[in-house]
Amino acid sequence: TYLQSLKVREMNNLMNDKFGVSITYNNIGNIYQLQNENELALEYHRKALKLREELNDKLGIGQTLHNMGLIYRRQGKEEEALTVFKQSLQIREAIKDKQGLGSSYVVLGTHYSQQKQYQEALDYYTKALVINEEIKERRGIIYSYIGLAEVNQNLKNFDKAIELGLLAYNKAVEIKAKQEEKDAIERLYFLYKAKGEPDKALKYHELLKNVNDTIFNLEKSKSIASLEAVAALERKQKEVALLEKDKQLNQIETEKKARELEITKKQAEAERLMALARQEKDKRKADSLEAASQKATLEADKLRIQEEKNNAEREKLLAEAKAKEIEIENAKKEKEQQQLINYLVIAGLFSVTVFLVYVFISRQKIQKANQLLAQQNEEILQHEIEIASKNETLRQNNEELKQQQEELLMLNDTLENQKQRIETTYTQLKFTTEQLNKSIKYASEIQGVILPEEADLRNFFSDFFAIYQPKDVVSGDFYWFSQTSATTGVFVMADCTGHGVPGAFMSMLGSTLLHETINIKGVSNDPARILRNLHAGLRNVLHQDKGKNKDGMDISVCFFEKRATEKQIEFIFSGAKSIMYFITNGELTEVRGDKQYIGGRPLKQEFQNQAFTLPMTTTFYLFTDGFADQNDEHRNKLGYNLFRETIKKHSHWTFAEQQKGLLNLLQLHQQNEEQRDDISVVGLRFV
Repeated sequence: TYLQSLKVREMNNLMNDKFGVSITYNNIGNIYQLQNENELALEYHRKALKLREELNDKLGIGQTLHNMGLIYRRQGKEEEALTVFKQSLQIREAIKDKQGLGSSYVVLGTHYSQQKQYQEALDYYTKALVINEEIKERRGIIYSYIGLAEVNQNLKNFDKAIELGLLAYNKAVEIKAKQEEKDAIERLYFLYKAKGEPDKALKYHELLKNVNDTIFNLEKSKSIASLEAVAALERKQKEVALLEKDKQLNQIETEKKARELEITKKQAEAERLMALARQEKDKRKADSLEAASQKATLEADKLRIQEEKNNAEREKLLAEAKAKEIEIENAKKEKEQQQLINYLVIAGLFSVTVFLVYVFISRQKIQKANQLLAQQNEEILQHEIEIASKNETLRQNNEELKQQQEELLMLNDTLENQKQRIETTYTQLKFTTEQLNKSIKYASEIQGVILPEEADLRNFFSDFFAIYQPKDVVSGDFYWFSQTSATTGVFVMADCTGHGVPGAFMSMLGSTLLHETINIKGVSNDPARILRNLHAGLRNVLHQDKGKNKDGMDISVCFFEKRATEKQIEFIFSGAKSIMYFITNGELTEVRGDKQYIGGRPLKQEFQNQAFTLPMTTTFYLFTDGFADQNDEHRNKLGYNLFRETIKKHSHWTFAEQQKGLLNLLQLHQQNEEQRDDISVVGLRFV
C-alpha cells in the first residue's frame, strides 16, 4: 500500500510534498524492518532522514535515527548503533520529546548492559524509569523492572533482582500483557536458577511453558486472520489497479484523439490557404497566403513529431509501470512479525525505613526482657531443686519434718513474692518500652517541625531536593532556612554530636539559637558572626566553661541574595568543620569551612566569611559526612571522591533524577550493612 502511495505521488507529480513522502519512506522502512529485510529498511530510512533534515523536522529526525540504530544493532554493528542512538538522544533532549527520550534511554541502557558497563546502564535505566512513570507508560515500566532485574542479577544482587522481577510480573498480569508477562517469568526463572533455588525455578519454568502456549495460540489465530485479510486486500488492490489502468488508458486515448484532431485542423487550414494562394492573382497576396499555408503545415508537422515523442514516452512509462507491477506481484507475501522491545528501565529502590529501625529497637528491648525472665526462671528452677532436696531429707529424717515443713512454707512465700516481682517487672518493662516508643515517635514529630516547609523553600528557590535519613528514629542532622527579605535568605546544614535522642536534643537547641540570632536579632548577611553567636549560645546553655560537656556541631551557614536584573547571586559562606559544593557551567567548586567546630572548647580563631558573585544558573549542594562515611560489607567507606564525581557527572539531570541516582549509589555500596550515621544531602538552584 505504501509503495502504491509512493507510485501515485510520483505519477501525479506530488513528490514536492516532502513531509508526506518522508512519512511514506519511514513506514516502508518499518515494514521491511519487521520482515528482517535490513538493507532495504536502511535504504528507505536514509531517504526519510534526508527529507526530514531538509524540512528541519526534529521529531522525525530523532525517530528515524532511532529506527536505524535498531537495525544496526540487529546486524551486530554496535558502534554504528551507539552513534545514531546518541544522535537521536541529543535531538530528543533538545526538543523535550519525553516519549522518545524513554525509548532512547532504554536502548542505551541495553547497550551498556550488554557491554557489562553496569553503572552506565543503571544511569540510563534510572532516567528511563523517571520518564515512563511521568507519562504513565505501563509497558515501559514493566520492561524497566525486567531490565533492572537483569542488571542486578549480573551484579549478584539476587534478592533485589527477584524483587524487581516480581514487580514486573505482577504489573504484566494486572494489565493482561501476555508478552510482557512471558518476559518477566523468563527473567524470574533464570534468577532462581542462578540463585540455586531449583523448586522455584521449576515453578516459573512451568508458568513460562503455559504462557508460551497461550501466546502461540493467539499468534496462530492472528496469523490466520492476517492471511485472510492480506488475500482480501490483494484482491481489492488488483481491482483498484485495473480501474486505475483503465482510467489512465482512457485519459491517454482522449488526449491522443484531441491532438489528432488539432493536427487535422492545422493540415486542413494549410490546404485551404494553399488553394487560395493558387487562385489569387495578386502576387503579394498569393505569397502571403502561401507563407501562411507553409506555416500551418509546419505546425502540423511539429505536432505530429511531438505526438510521436509523447507516444514513445507513454510506451516507456507503461513498460516501467508494468515492470514495477511485476516486481510488486513477485514480492514476498508471507511476513514475519517481531515485536521490538522498546522499554527496559532500571530503578533504584531503597529498603531502609524508619519502621525497620523501630522494629530493631523494639526487638533489642524485648531480648533484654527475655534475658531477665530467663535468669529469674533459672533462679526458680534452682529453688525447686532445693525444695526437692529438702523433701528427700524429710522422707529420710522424720524428726526434722516439722522444721522442714515450716521452711517449705517460707520458701513458697519467697517464690510467690519473686513471681509477683517478675510479673510486675515485666509489666513495667512492657509499659516503659511502649512509652519509650511513643516518646521517640513524638520527638521525631517535634524534630520534623524545625525542618523547613517545602512551600517556604520553593518560594525562594526554584527547585530543591533533600535526602534526610536518620540512623535512628530521631536525628542529630538538621537543615534550617529563613527568608529574611524578598531577595535574601539564609540556609544552614548542621551535624550535631552523636545521633538518636542526644543528637536530636542538640539539633533542637541549634535550631532555637539560629532563630534567635537570625530572625530576632536580625543577623543574616554575616555567616561568620552567626557562627560566633551560635558558639557562645551553646557554651552558655550547656555550661561548658564550667562542666565537662564538650558537645557541639559541624555546620555550614549560607547567605543568598538574588539580583534578578543582573542575573546573579551574591553568595557568602562560613563553615565549622564542614564542606559544600557549587557547580557553575559544569565546573565543580569545593568550599571548606574553618577547622574548628562550634560549642565545646573556646575558639582558637575567628570564623571567616567567603564571598562569591555567581550566575543564577549555579547549583548548590550541602551535606553532612554520613553519606560519604557509609561503609560496605568490607568496611570500605563510599568516600568523598566518588560522592563528588557523581554529583558533578549528573549535575545536568533534574533534581528528582539526581536524588534517585544518589540513593541508588548509596544502596549499591551499602547493600545489607547497617547505617552507621545520620545521612543528609540537599540540592538548591534558582533557575
